[in-house]
Amino acid sequence: MDCPAGTLPLLLKYGDMLGKIRIVELLRVLRTGAIYKAELEDIPYLLKVANPGEVHTAYIKTEAETLSKLREKNVKHPSLPTWVPHRTSDTTHPVGIVTFNNQLLYYLLFEYVDGEFLNDYLLDNSQPFHEHAGWYIRSLSEAAHLIHQEVGNAHLNLNPDMMLVVRNSADVPQPLLLDMGLGIALGSQMRVADAIKWRGFVHPSYAPPVLVLGGSVDARQDVYIAGIIMHEMLEGHPVHSYKLRRSEDIFDEIRQYPSAPPIRREDLPTAGRRGKESEPLTRIVEKAVSAGRGAGYGDLTQLRGALLNLYGPIDEKKEFNFGEFIQKSTRRAIIIGMAVMILFVLYMLIVALLGSPLPEVASVFFRLT
Repeated sequence: MDCPAGTLPLLLKYGDMLGKIRIVELLRVLRTGAIYKAELEDIPYLLKVANPGEVHTAYIKTEAETLSKLREKNVKHPSLPTWVPHRTSDTTHPVGIVTFNNQLLYYLLFEYVDGEFLNDYLLDNSQPFHEHAGWYIRSLSEAAHLIHQEVGNAHLNLNPDMMLVVRNSADVPQPLLLDMGLGIALGSQMRVADAIKWRGFVHPSYAPPVLVLGGSVDARQDVYIAGIIMHEMLEGHPVHSYKLRRSEDIFDEIRQYPSAPPIRREDLPTAGRRGKESEPLTRIVEKAVSAGRGAGYGDLTQLRGALLNLYGPIDEKKEFNFGEFIQKSTRRAIIIGMAVMILFVLYMLIVALLGSPLPEVASVFFRLT
């Protein structure tokens, strides 16, 4: 894949200091910036630093505005990062600003989460268990839908290089988005000239049709991207291969063949769990991908619902809660104590009615209580 001019970042190395933030490790290079593991006051964080240049500065500021709106509305989801607003943020944009080697850098700070990028995960296991793939895309759909619903923007830049694979308590792989998208309002019209401008920010193989053909920016475009990512997880390779290919060649392919080839696997489910009505998985993926051309699912909630019907709730192990355990134990002891008292009262009534102290029974009873 080619590397368009203006996308090369200023890469930081171990030990570099951005103010009080120390760089620990470069994790990913994106078209809009780079993601690092960093430390602030000995606490680990995920750090996203924008590439130099006005267009990349504008991009990360848009991301910060999205995060700020989600924070204002107290929107939380395991697949959305926990943003840490930093005290060096300026008064006009909720984004960190720092000078490094006489260059002004813009950044976002997130709570640290251990995981690997989806692209790396698929290199090690190109076809993960289909149930895990379904749950992964379901959570991805929920997170992206929250951006649609609460911010009013389409994402349009979902791809395996900007999302982590994080294991939940049941060891099920779940996504964590580290990019908040292009920030283009849902319902707006995309001219072809504008689409060409926006293409420089996205991974060509995961570009939605609206960034190739122009048209209406709607929720279906993100449904399409979720669909081709799931298609890749099931087939073991991207729908639009990007190895040793120019970006324009990939865009031409999307323009000519916006759909995906059929998934040829016989081990995929055709009915929901516990006999629940559901479409076959291959049909779900087909409808998600066809959303890019105005067919199939109308929004991410429909895709999420189809996957929920097929696979049921995501497996999770409830963590041991000591306080809850103590409360339940105390409640259990009170109930047992009350039961013993009731038995004692019944015993005394029987003794009174029979006129016999039943000393031996009483002795045994008191030893038991």
